[in-house]
Amino acid sequence: MMKTETDTALAKRFYTVAEFMAAYGISRTRTYREIGEGRLIARRIGGRTMITRDDAEAWLSAIPVHRPLTLAETMRAA
Repeated sequence: MMKTETDTALAKRFYTVAEFMAAYGISRTRTYREIGEGRLIARRIGGRTMITRDDAEAWLSAIPVHRPLTLAETMRAA
């Protein structure tokens, strides 16, 4: 199937769900769960679910950072 000029322009600003999954390394189930729970914003465009690059980056930035406990924090927790 040949891409149209519109498809090419959209591809620069939007991810399909499959592209988002590949770019961010999460499963289809997890992607739709994030959308359903409101943490990831998606749009329906021509029957396809699309995620803007800005929304994808906002989702990534909102994920809590995992930081291992320091030795002092470990000792206090014990």
